[in-house]
Amino acid sequence: MELLNEIILKVTDRIYSDYKRFWKQCPKSRKRYSTLKMDDIENPYIHFLITDFFDEENIAESRNLSKILFKMNEEEFDKHLEYKNWYETK
Repeated sequence: MELLNEIILKVTDRIYSDYKRFWKQCPKSRKRYSTLKMDDIENPYIHFLITDFFDEENIAESRNLSKILFKMNEEEFDKHLEYKNWYETK
């Protein structure tokens, strides 16, 4: 439960920070950044954030936990990791 709370806090802090920035940068889109959408949480960038969090905290079951959180199987998770590596090294 503590791990889940840490993940939730990390994700919500990031999204809140982004929303604050977008609120200022895109005044015509303020309505969009007034409410949280599931698409924002299911964004690959948020998945990268969670994957990095697991790595930083040295969570033993990080692969299995990630697959559950992201609703992925082995193949999909491997593709996620490949995409993450490509994105971070491009």
